[in-house]
Amino acid sequence: MNQFTVLMSVYEKDDANYFIEAVQSNFQQSVKPKELILVVDGFIPRQLETAVSTVKNQYQGQIKVIRLEKNSGLGLALREGMKHIQTNLVARADSDDISDKNRFEKQLLEFSREPDLVIVGGLAKEFVGGVSNITSSRRLPKNDIEIRKFSKFRSPFNHPTVMFKKDEILKAGNYQSFKSFEDYHLWMRVLNLGGRVKNIDDAVVFMRTDTGMYSRRGGVTYALQNLKLRWFFMKIGSISLFDMLLVDTILMITALIPTSFRSVLYKIFLRKR
Repeated sequence: MNQFTVLMSVYEKDDANYFIEAVQSNFQQSVKPKELILVVDGFIPRQLETAVSTVKNQYQGQIKVIRLEKNSGLGLALREGMKHIQTNLVARADSDDISDKNRFEKQLLEFSREPDLVIVGGLAKEFVGGVSNITSSRRLPKNDIEIRKFSKFRSPFNHPTVMFKKDEILKAGNYQSFKSFEDYHLWMRVLNLGGRVKNIDDAVVFMRTDTGMYSRRGGVTYALQNLKLRWFFMKIGSISLFDMLLVDTILMITALIPTSFRSVLYKIFLRKR
């Protein structure tokens, strides 16, 4: 099977214990990565520094730490990390999520079966506390045609589940700074270039959630950033004016309603148990 690299970013607000669990899950795999590129996005507190040292010692020679002098945001941190990756296949991972032990084996198999694939994502199960406490799952369209249709309205991938080809990501302009939507912004640029994509119908990542998730997806700033994103999609020809106006109206409403209502809408319409 092809070699691959895990790409992860960590910043000052991350939890040290969750971070260690996340890193360990990406090495406790049926097929292990060549390397994990860890971008430290600016200053991190002592407890997190200790956690970084812990995993570096545990996986000696397998973790390369890249440090940014100041916090630059997720998009630019991942962009910097991409410069240090030596393999063409890259697996994204978040600093608080848990990768299933067979995640990479399953995704590599898809690339082997269908060499023209650019991105392979998968099902994410959301949990609170421990992975045994699954609260919901985010199942997405599986084939290329369905993913393209879906992408006009919502992000077509669970971002910490994806494995992609580095050269194709660079062709699309790499990760860029776009607060709250760095991944979605990238996926649409990749789709716009015609790259073939897929989601497998297996839970490859367990995503940690908390009560603050729904509040972070609301507010005026979040709503305006969403509008900016849709405008960009229309400019590059990914969506029509009608698509933009329709989705913007829905998003503005959901972003500005009280968090308690927003959480109910997410659980009813956007998540499955």
